[in-house]
Amino acid sequence: MKSLRKLLCISYLEHKTSKYVRDEVQSLAGPQEPLLATIMQSTMESGRRRGSQRRSWLDNVKKWTTMTLPDLLIQINDRPPWRRIAASSAIISLDDN
Repeated sequence: MKSLRKLLCISYLEHKTSKYVRDEVQSLAGPQEPLLATIMQSTMESGRRRGSQRRSWLDNVKKWTTMTLPDLLIQINDRPPWRRIAASSAIISLDDN
């Protein structure tokens, strides 16, 4: 309603009702479907998302490092080698894109 009032240059000091604003818009632009009804209709679709499952960050790390999860967890504890693995994996990931 606030945006319609701005478009029609109706100040809040004029004390015009929302019904007046809707009627004014209808007289200028024709009948309008309420926004809430439009939103409700567009969200009625249900079902699962199309396409393949989204890949998680951990899946990407396993792919880039070609290591299993237990091996990754062991490597994480030793920081300098892990940094080398992470840096080389970042380069590989850039090549994939």
